[in-house]
Amino acid sequence: MLPSDGGARHIPEPNGHDWYTPDEHLRWLTHRAVGDGDWAVAESVLRELGELVPARVEPLARTADRNPPVLRQYNARGERIDEIEFHPSYRELERLVLGFGAVRAAYGSGWRGFPARAPRALVTAMLYMFLQADQAITGCPIGMMDAMARCLERNDPHLAARFVPRIADDTGNHMTAAMFLTEKAGGSDVGANETVA
Repeated sequence: MLPSDGGARHIPEPNGHDWYTPDEHLRWLTHRAVGDGDWAVAESVLRELGELVPARVEPLARTADRNPPVLRQYNARGERIDEIEFHPSYRELERLVLGFGAVRAAYGSGWRGFPARAPRALVTAMLYMFLQADQAITGCPIGMMDAMARCLERNDPHLAARFVPRIADDTGNHMTAAMFLTEKAGGSDVGANETVA
């Protein structure tokens, strides 16, 4: 408790070894949302993430942030190639987050023993934990994969049947997804942005 609080309980600074146990609010909210029936599996997932995120995700995210993707427009002969070169930490972080099931859990049955899909509240809690260490990869490409899969399921069952299993693949053969918008106005004032899809 901070001296100026007068009784407020704040989430303590992560201890570097376990980011789940000290977060009583995450535990309470997730337990309440997933219910007693799924709580044992959900809590084991979150406990595992509580150790994985500070040990592996955060160091990889820091390295990936210092080594952003590089666009190679031309090869040595001057031919247009438009390739993007990713640092190994970026690819390892992507493999780690997707391999853990950050997208698959929400769209595939049988993940971690759930007979159907994992509860959405658990998936949200998982993404929350990953996002504490990594905004760039979990927040954007992986977040877009989740958003696209959800959008397809809600709006086009035919396209969902075709693409969601490929988007939610956790074996390294996944399809990435993106949403493209043309900015009409805005800039750094995100609230003033106007877009056309």
